[in-house]
Amino acid sequence: MAGVLANAHQAHFSTSVVNETGGLRVRRPGWDEEVDKDASGNLIFQSLASLMQMKPNSRYGNGHSIARASIPARTLLYHGSFHSEYPSRDWIAFDPEHAFIFTGQSDGTLWTLTTTRELNFIYFDGCSANKHGAVLDTQDIFLWGHGEVGRKRGDWRVDEFARFNDGCEWAKLHGIDGFIRMEWDLYVSSVLRRDMT
Repeated sequence: MAGVLANAHQAHFSTSVVNETGGLRVRRPGWDEEVDKDASGNLIFQSLASLMQMKPNSRYGNGHSIARASIPARTLLYHGSFHSEYPSRDWIAFDPEHAFIFTGQSDGTLWTLTTTRELNFIYFDGCSANKHGAVLDTQDIFLWGHGEVGRKRGDWRVDEFARFNDGCEWAKLHGIDGFIRMEWDLYVSSVLRRDMT
């Protein structure tokens, strides 16, 4: 293995290599050259630059990226519920306003949680928590191997709970604490263990 790595070299993507006497010359395109019709570097850069940002993910709601993400220890997270029992598996918001919506206003409970360790997540970009059209296809393929055509039961509420439960089971097997998705704001789908928050 060490011999293979010792002879390894990095290939440049958007360059042409011309053989000259005594070596290779790398020709880089000039600023005034037209971009190739199949170029995708700008799309990859835009995807990376817009991860976990509201506006670009709202504009291109279907999303296409799956990325590892982490939340550091001592981060405040919020959970709203219309009852006072500590949840074992539920959604957690990054801001109290998002969680407050689920309290039933004055009747419910707004939990403020603090992470006790770094949490590891899988992030689906786009409006990945919306329940319309092809937005959920990336998650469904990731979890079940198929998209909209083969959804579990056809009812978005039942599908969402199946997606949540199957996702949490998969996450536990792989040392992941949950998933980050965006609806009208970013939030976490997670198994809430007392050693985690």
